[in-house]
Amino acid sequence: MGTSGVGKSETAKELSKKGYEWISLDKIIKKKYPNKDNNSLNKRELEEVFEEFYSKANRILKKNKNLVVDEWFYEKENLEKFLEKIGEIDKRKIHYFHLIAGLEEVIKRNSKKKNPLKEKEVIKHYELTFKSPGESYIEKAPVKLNTEKISPKEVSEHILNHILFNEKTSISNERDEYF
Repeated sequence: MGTSGVGKSETAKELSKKGYEWISLDKIIKKKYPNKDNNSLNKRELEEVFEEFYSKANRILKKNKNLVVDEWFYEKENLEKFLEKIGEIDKRKIHYFHLIAGLEEVIKRNSKKKNPLKEKEVIKHYELTFKSPGESYIEKAPVKLNTEKISPKEVSEHILNHILFNEKTSISNERDEYF
């Protein structure tokens, strides 16, 4: 979880190299609607994209594979619907990570993307996430990882170590921050 530019996709790519299946709402949008982004989709298109997103996650999880979900999830309803749609899996095995970085860094990273968001959208997302975080961030994302000074590979290693530690100790989603 995290706003645009914090490194969700790059971290997910690193985790996919370690055997995780990677799904991204942005990738589905780009494939289905190459000339649009999630801010320009109409309601029907957005629903189609989310249905494909849920379906893909469900297929992966039914195969008992590890999954990394690359999504902002600011809207609590989106996260709740995702959790509902992925079916009957042990929700205790879900680990939430909130990736963070400073606004200047997020803007800089966004500007280097192939299809960057408008700067005002990046700022809006950033402010929503940090100044008035949605309930999904408060309730579900206790682990914050500051990606500003570490590489996506290092972020993925922190994530994997956290998951491994929690599996060994049966502690799930303790509040923690890595800086």
